[in-house]
Amino acid sequence: VLDPTIEGDSSEEERVELRRKWFTKLAGKRLLTSRQKKDRTKLISTIEHCRALREKKQNELTIEQLAKLKTLSKLEQDLSELERSIQYTAEEAVSEFIDNPPSPITDL
Repeated sequence: VLDPTIEGDSSEEERVELRRKWFTKLAGKRLLTSRQKKDRTKLISTIEHCRALREKKQNELTIEQLAKLKTLSKLEQDLSELERSIQYTAEEAVSEFIDNPPSPITDL
């Protein structure tokens, strides 16, 4: 059983950075609705499909595939903007807990 009162050898700066990364990551997972998660997953899948098309010879692609391939940069931009938005919102949501973390759970 882990004792939450035990502290490691890490400096306070290391702990703050670890909290910043960990809390932000956890918050980012909870910020999206199920619909937004599905849309994000579909966007990632479409980007991967377009990247696979890019690897094929251009003369082997259909007109529809070529049209889809032209949307790749826009799709990548959309995903990047979504990821930045999630990151920013998550950082804002956990900012008060970075320097003043909640007390450890002691009822283990």
